[in-house]
Amino acid sequence: MQDFLNISPFFSGFDEKLHSILSKTISRFPSLFDSRLVNGFERIVSNASSLFLKDRSRTHVRSLLLAQFCLQKKMEEQIKKDSCAQKHLFLKVFSASSRICLALTYSESYAFQKERILKILQTLLPGIREIPLSFYLWYHPDYNYYFCYLEVHKLQGQEFSKQEFKKVEKMLKDQLL
Repeated sequence: MQDFLNISPFFSGFDEKLHSILSKTISRFPSLFDSRLVNGFERIVSNASSLFLKDRSRTHVRSLLLAQFCLQKKMEEQIKKDSCAQKHLFLKVFSASSRICLALTYSESYAFQKERILKILQTLLPGIREIPLSFYLWYHPDYNYYFCYLEVHKLQGQEFSKQEFKKVEKMLKDQLL
């Protein structure tokens, strides 16, 4: 495991400190985290725009990685539990530095496009705009599901409370289903 964590071709000249934090987190809490945490960082580097990580704080990226890890873990547990091809969808809505963030895992039987997700979000939250270069998507190589991430900026009004985020999350999931 330690050799795996030290192999970092994606990180040469990149954010070695964050990679180190992720490695230490896995070592410190092996019952909670596994290599999917580091793999998630590599997937961000591979699939997001080159400016994605430069424009976000380490705190934001850590929140994203934790959301990605938890959604990936839920999806894989559900896929393993269900032997037949079922439709699965898990999502997390959260905020980071005046952004509303949407992380989503869904089985390949759904055919979501970024535009559809944005349209549903705009219906639920009028007055939002997509943050340029915030979208990325990856397909899991071993399981039939996608991970999607998108950020929007709320143009007016106050920040959301946790209860409001939960409400938006539930409404969004209902609309996507």
